[in-house]
Parts: sequence; C-alpha cells; structure tokens
Amino acid sequence: MSQQPKGDWDIGHGLRIPALKSSDDAEALHALLDPLPGMHAVHADTRRRRLRLEYDASQLVWPEIAQLLQAAGYPPANTFWGRARTAWFDYVDANTRRESKAPPPACCNRPPK
Repeated sequence: MSQQPKGDWDIGHGLRIPALKSSDDAEALHALLDPLPGMHAVHADTRRRRLRLEYDASQLVWPEIAQLLQAAGYPPANTFWGRARTAWFDYVDANTRRESKAPPPACCNRPPK
C-alpha cells in the first residue's frame, strides 16, 4: 500500500469504485485526478476495485473530487458503508481546510496583543 501523507494538511482516503474494472478505467481516473491542484497520488486497484487518493486538503476537498468522479461515471459505492465513508471524508476535509486557514496560535499561552 502507499505511504502515509507527509505534509501538514495532507490527507489519504481509500474508497470502493464499482466501475473500476480495467486498466483503461484506472488510466481514465489518473488522467482525471492527477492534474488537480493539491493532488499528490492516485492509486487504482482494479482487482479490488479500490481507489486510494492522497492530497492536500488546504487546496482540494472531497466534495470536489466526488463531483468529478460522479461526472466521469466512476461514483463511489452506493452502500451504507460507502455513504458513511464519504460523509466522513467530507467532515474530515472540511475540518482540515478550516484549520489550515486559521491564524497561528499565540506563543507561550499568552493572548496576542
């Protein structure tokens, strides 16, 4: 499997894509997702029909990726766990993006002047 993301705001998500059946599908997903700003890695496993994404959540968030996947004909699995997982991705990405835009904390437990 791939390495864990290394940047402060890097996130890795894995999900099941039922339409990911051949190497042509994997190449199409790479062509679709690799050019996105903040996308670090796209790993497609056609045997298990899984997609692993690593990206910078300060530049790119899950709803944008999900919309592209849906429009290209590669929606995530529409099962209970698939929907729960994508909702969790949305929650994590929103929090990470919000934290990335926050000002730095005050030094030494003193409020800023």
